[in-house]
Amino acid sequence: MTEQNLTYAIDISHWWEVEWHKIPQYVRLVLIKATEGDYMVDPSLANHVEGALGSGRHVGLYHFYRTSIGGRRVPPEAQAEYFLHHTQQYWDDVNLRANDFERGPRSASTSEYYNPTLGSESHDLHAFHRTLHQSNWLAFDLLYTNAATWQDMKLESPANLWRGPSWIAEEPFIDGLWLAWWPYRRPKNDDMLREFVPRSFSPRLPRPFERYWMWQFAADFPMPGLLVPGGMMTKMADLSVILHPPEVVDQMMGAYHQDETESADVRQVMAAYRAGWKARSDELIVHLQRTREYQQE
Repeated sequence: MTEQNLTYAIDISHWWEVEWHKIPQYVRLVLIKATEGDYMVDPSLANHVEGALGSGRHVGLYHFYRTSIGGRRVPPEAQAEYFLHHTQQYWDDVNLRANDFERGPRSASTSEYYNPTLGSESHDLHAFHRTLHQSNWLAFDLLYTNAATWQDMKLESPANLWRGPSWIAEEPFIDGLWLAWWPYRRPKNDDMLREFVPRSFSPRLPRPFERYWMWQFAADFPMPGLLVPGGMMTKMADLSVILHPPEVVDQMMGAYHQDETESADVRQVMAAYRAGWKARSDELIVHLQRTREYQQE
């Protein structure tokens, strides 16, 4: 169907109804909205997780970050704890989590509580991810954002030395960038997707990221099985690509199948994958450090 060295993902919330048996097999990963701010659990969370896992897909859970609601500041630590509390029942099955941190009328960049000159937005982002990292849920952490948000929030301002928040490259709180960038020449159907070559595009990255782990390249992809609530018509898909083949993503998500011909060292690392990220060994930590989606200077 598609290039064998790529893995595709969709992200959904209660705005989508899903007929899982109709979703194409090239979709291996589903990012599901879990929470928003410190006040909302997505009403379709349980059904979406059950359906995605039941269809044999890997699952990630994401939080929609809000700095304020109704004039009330929403502390980053409270948001992280809210997300952790309402996802805990899924920790054994989910090894990927993401923070949706973007500009918009209801999201991070419009908050009156930010003072970019003092770097307060970077402080809050740091506090959120630090709180996640301190939990017992040892998952792969993604940051969903784009360069426009970074510019709008002055995350590359003099307060951040024009390099973006330095802690992203210095502390192990974010494992990869989930980039939002929709090019004009994005695929609009399966035929175009067959010819899609992500490496031919050069999207602008928010600093200090030097590459993305996953790229959301479309929000208007017509995909069978995704419906508006009520199931009356097809709803366009948010479609992302990972520049790794499905078997590598399977390993990262803990679905590795042991090959007895592999070396003992490789089998030890993969045993940790299969056990879920709770069984991190020294070898696995080294592997993660080698494959981080940024480079420390």
